[in-house]
Amino acid sequence: MNLMPYGVLTVMFKHWRAALGVFLGVMLIGAGYLIFDEPKYESVAQLIVRFGDRSVPDINRGRQSELTPSDRREIVLANSDILASHDLAEATINAFGLDRVYPDIVADPPTRWTPMDEAIKTFQKNLWVDVGTQDNVITVSLLHKDKALVPKLVQKLIQLYIAHETEVYQNPQAIFLAHEVKLAGQRLAKAQATLEDFKGRWHITD
Repeated sequence: MNLMPYGVLTVMFKHWRAALGVFLGVMLIGAGYLIFDEPKYESVAQLIVRFGDRSVPDINRGRQSELTPSDRREIVLANSDILASHDLAEATINAFGLDRVYPDIVADPPTRWTPMDEAIKTFQKNLWVDVGTQDNVITVSLLHKDKALVPKLVQKLIQLYIAHETEVYQNPQAIFLAHEVKLAGQRLAKAQATLEDFKGRWHITD
């Protein structure tokens, strides 16, 4: 029984040198990356999101209704979004100083945006906030070149998250409205920038 058509086998035998060259090239690129790329260190932490009266013990609240599994999942996902947010990344970097967290960005700043914007982008690129199969566990993982600094960054991120969560529980309506206003402002600014870019590209003045 022929498992492969004769034509396919013929092509493979004719171009085996090219296939071998591509394979060796990929292997060399991978080996070069592993040898010359600067190593990064990982710090991992896990958070347990509590529900009901145990979630924030120092704030007086009325009796809460029973949460469904879907409600619990939504709450955990909302908390993971806070951990991965732009604001918490910026606050964490500011807590230690941009020049300490990302000295290479300070030494060679970008030309199209600010060093802090580049630092936040780098921070979020190396941050993983994962919600696993358990409905109340969030895993936070961060990669950084500084072995001693990376666990401190994760610890500070979590401290800022807890402070933010407490503030939300104390005044949820005001925080929610402020967050919605901020998001609306960001969407408006993006839409205006897109419009101006379109007008400039097509030379529209009115």
